[in-house]
Amino acid sequence: IARPRTGLSSVLGSLANKGKKQSVLEKSLEDWKSFKEEHGIEKDLETFNKGRSGYIERQRFLERSDIRSFENEKNLRLTGRKLPGSTGK
Repeated sequence: IARPRTGLSSVLGSLANKGKKQSVLEKSLEDWKSFKEEHGIEKDLETFNKGRSGYIERQRFLERSDIRSFENEKNLRLTGRKLPGSTGK
């Protein structure tokens, strides 16, 4: 009669039998690659994300300019000045 495995040898044996699992990051990377291939968007993504003229860079620029405009308008309101083109009340 074989004796049941207990302790450390049992744990090591079960780990050896399971094999290597993918991490969440590896699985997500594979899923993203297959999604890009299925939908044929790889070249579009390369175009939009390339260099300074990339989509992300443009979005960041627009966000910075929007914040800058808001800050300028806020400063004008706080100092009591009128915005160009506005009518006084």
